[in-house]
Amino acid sequence: MKNNLTVRCCIAFICLFAFSSSVISAQENFKPGHVITKDNTRIDGWIDFRDWSKSPDNINFKASGTDDIINYSPLELTAFEVQDQYYLGQIVEIEKSPILKDRIDEELDAKAELRLEKDTLFVKRLLKGDKELYMARNYLNIKNYYIKDGKKLDLLLFKNYFEKKDGSGRIKSLDLYKSQLQNYFEDCRNISSDIQKADYIEKDLRDLFMSYSKCSKSSTIISTKQDKDSRFRVLAGLTFTNLIFNSDMSNNSLVVADFQPSIDPLIGFALSSPIGGDLNKLYFEVQAFYSQYNVIGDFETTVTQDNFSTGTYSLGFGQINLEFDLRYKLLKRNFLVYPLAGIGASYITNEIINKRVTTQTFFTDVTTRETVGISDGLKYGFSFFVGAGIDFKKFGVELKYRLGTGLITGEIVKSRIQGLMLVGSYKF
Repeated sequence: MKNNLTVRCCIAFICLFAFSSSVISAQENFKPGHVITKDNTRIDGWIDFRDWSKSPDNINFKASGTDDIINYSPLELTAFEVQDQYYLGQIVEIEKSPILKDRIDEELDAKAELRLEKDTLFVKRLLKGDKELYMARNYLNIKNYYIKDGKKLDLLLFKNYFEKKDGSGRIKSLDLYKSQLQNYFEDCRNISSDIQKADYIEKDLRDLFMSYSKCSKSSTIISTKQDKDSRFRVLAGLTFTNLIFNSDMSNNSLVVADFQPSIDPLIGFALSSPIGGDLNKLYFEVQAFYSQYNVIGDFETTVTQDNFSTGTYSLGFGQINLEFDLRYKLLKRNFLVYPLAGIGASYITNEIINKRVTTQTFFTDVTTRETVGISDGLKYGFSFFVGAGIDFKKFGVELKYRLGTGLITGEIVKSRIQGLMLVGSYKF
């Protein structure tokens, strides 16, 4: 019966999370902006801003003074701007090979040939001026960078591949973008060494352009807001908690009590960061959340046939939790999957219930009394946990098994907490 209840709660939570996620993603978010048509006419109005995790292939626009929504493709607009983000409508080349953080080594291409194809996208401007840098990103989080040459965008060419030789292999890179940048910045040879050191990531490319701006006195490069992967998430989920007591005294009421698992909500937030830069798949994450548990346990202790006690413990506490974990993210089809492991600390902030009701029977004399369930219990605890998760676009779900210290760590009675956490997340 308990297992059926747990399964039903898990299914209900997953359905609720999926429904709320679809509602959130369907909501409109119109912000002030403008579009530039193919005849260079500027039209002010409102753009449905999505803070796009991949380069958009269409946008919704409302001109000022009207509620009519127009859907524009990159072929219909020269550019649009919203929330200080500027996009060009372009037919561009994209290089589709996986990069280090998208595949394990064995899944990288075994050859250095580029995988180029044409696509029609709105491409984001990262730097503006006489030298401009642009970026396109697909749903697999593969980024392509472009330099502007007149009215067209030239793809900066880069590819990771896995070369096998004599039974072993190593990751190699086709760094054609470095020679392209040497030509692009040919009037400033002082930054040649910087170009050779630059990786194919936004920060390094931005730094190169700004170095060129300092080197060339006539340059007018202006930096826009740096594009960073969002790593702040809100959390909501369920905890499945078991409270376990141990003692050498087999007749201790806490030890013999049959505590039922507790199913309770949690809510919080998380911050994560890649270790070793954006090309790494290893992430460090901190989660802070509030949770609680309410367990009930019936007990019976017997001295003799005519001298015994029965009763019930009711224990419930709310606590603040702080957890630190490492997770290794791998892209499988359109999903990021990852194992995780970490440690945590908790602090009890409020007592929901803490009582013991005991009925003492001594021959024909029966008395009932209510006392404190656990007196002088610990306010803090520590735990370790392992689990796995899956992310799709801005949404994620993870399941963790947690084992930690309980309310008592005395010489006579010790306790521990174990259970599962099912957590859904939304990334901003």
